[in-house]
Amino acid sequence: MTIQITINDDLSRFSDYVSVKDISSDGKVVKEEYLMTVDQLVSVLQRSEYSPANEPSIPVQSPILPDNGFKHVWREQGQTQDVYTFVPAQQYDIRVHDTFIENVGFPSMIFCYQLDDSKITNLRVVAVKEKDMSEISENTEIYRFPFSNVQRSEVCMGANPFPKIESVRELKTLHNFFITIPFTNEWFDANSNNSDVYDLRELFNSVQGQAFPTEWLSSEGITFNQFFRY
Repeated sequence: MTIQITINDDLSRFSDYVSVKDISSDGKVVKEEYLMTVDQLVSVLQRSEYSPANEPSIPVQSPILPDNGFKHVWREQGQTQDVYTFVPAQQYDIRVHDTFIENVGFPSMIFCYQLDDSKITNLRVVAVKEKDMSEISENTEIYRFPFSNVQRSEVCMGANPFPKIESVRELKTLHNFFITIPFTNEWFDANSNNSDVYDLRELFNSVQGQAFPTEWLSSEGITFNQFFRY
């Protein structure tokens, strides 16, 4: 077992959080990741130094992730959690204002759900060029979501809150709930893509019945780990 502890340069208080990861021996797979304060980290290290060798450890377990889930992070001493899912590029039937448009091409996307118990309290979405979840890494380049209802990756659900979930595995298809919400001009920024199409309805029509062109994606200029920093 390899434990990786990440302490940021801007750490200033013992109540600040550090990242602790249990990674595979080859360094490619993060098995578990959670946050703890500096005080908690010091306490754990002190116990590991002076406790008897046969003292049982207390594991920090992640829940069973959905099939398209690739990362899980406990936050605030285990009170809330972030779950990351990957959704490959595909076509969806959507509504823009009051108009129904079939088979609209969407790019591959990463969704980050923040959960407080069974309630989804926040949702973020970004686009990526990877075609399969197995290609996602800490160095994956992050692109802006090219349509509306999203600002700086933060999703606006309007008056359409997510339903409560019984299991984290239900997040596998929860992105469909976001996509079925009517797309409006709210938070639509033509600079969120490189299509040179400045009307939202026209943008959807331009990718109807075809894959979203990856060259239209607008880069955030940073990697996955830099964008979703803890």
